[in-house]
Amino acid sequence: MSEMWSKDNMVPPFSDAIQPLLHGQSMSRDEQNRLARQLRHELIDFLNNNNLIEDSNPAIRRWKYQRLGESLVSAYPKILWDKPGRGTKCSTKSPMATFLSRLAETRRHRKARGDKKTEQPRLSPVPSDSHEQCAPTIDMTRAIQELKELAAAVNPSG
Repeated sequence: MSEMWSKDNMVPPFSDAIQPLLHGQSMSRDEQNRLARQLRHELIDFLNNNNLIEDSNPAIRRWKYQRLGESLVSAYPKILWDKPGRGTKCSTKSPMATFLSRLAETRRHRKARGDKKTEQPRLSPVPSDSHEQCAPTIDMTRAIQELKELAAAVNPSG
């Protein structure tokens, strides 16, 4: 098993917007949550664009995410991690583990949504003998006549 989550275990360059989070600057909880979400999105884009941490074995993925977290701590020792939520399964995890779990979960959900968008609509096969069961196509004159009959049936006074 590889000890590295990428070729060099180096974290990507991040946008200026999340630098306060990476350097541990004081901020409100809302601001910290917003920047942590932005950090997750930047990391996901980096991982996806470079085909990183895409192993089929979940244990290897887990170890690689752990190494990614260690790389982040090494590069940004004052980073402000996500705070575990109250009453959630994250409440007993370390802040780094909470962040990494949310990162992996967000990435999985994004991938699943992307897969659904690219999936072609599934049409059920039409049996060859079903053409006899289908109503014949009607022309515009007949369609207008049927609509008038329906309107008269719904509103007999009009």
